[in-house]
Amino acid sequence: MLTPEGQKSNDLCYVPQRYMRDLILGTFQQIFISMSNCISCNCGIPSSIVQRILRLRITGCDDDWIEYGGHCYFIGPSKVTWEEAKAACLGVCSHLVEIDSKEESEWLANTFLNKSTCAGLWFDCTSWTGGNDLQTEGHYKWDWSDSTLTFTNWQVTEPSLGDPDLADRKDCIDVMRDGRWNDRQCHYLNSYICEKRII
Repeated sequence: MLTPEGQKSNDLCYVPQRYMRDLILGTFQQIFISMSNCISCNCGIPSSIVQRILRLRITGCDDDWIEYGGHCYFIGPSKVTWEEAKAACLGVCSHLVEIDSKEESEWLANTFLNKSTCAGLWFDCTSWTGGNDLQTEGHYKWDWSDSTLTFTNWQVTEPSLGDPDLADRKDCIDVMRDGRWNDRQCHYLNSYICEKRII
């Protein structure tokens, strides 16, 4: 199903997001004003719910998500295969990240991956993106939008230039802690970053 904006959507995620957007932009204004007053008083609404709604209203992103450039981002809590990462993002009404610029790639790396505990560049602190060449070898596309990559930020020997014999098995793109990309076998256990538009 496509949304009115022409984006892919599944009914379970699109309807609640559209409903929430309408609430936030419309009648939610009055609820927001009332709930803002609830922080300092006891109005029968659990404070965790009040805080979550206020966070949505202020940033547009839910708890554990970080806003950048009109989108919300979240790093998954475990290391999984690319297919499992894709399913996990869909499960929270989002998709694997699609990177549109060097600035976004570097922001993702600095925000989620560049940690002092990283031992190396290639195997520690990397994360799945939605990029892949699963359909046609060498033709990389973003999974969610089904669009060809117009921006790339490959490591010098990538994609698969360092080991051309494995090129047909390295079909999924991960971003490394320096913001550059690598193609990797999709069954590799990796962290993942989900992305969704601010509602």
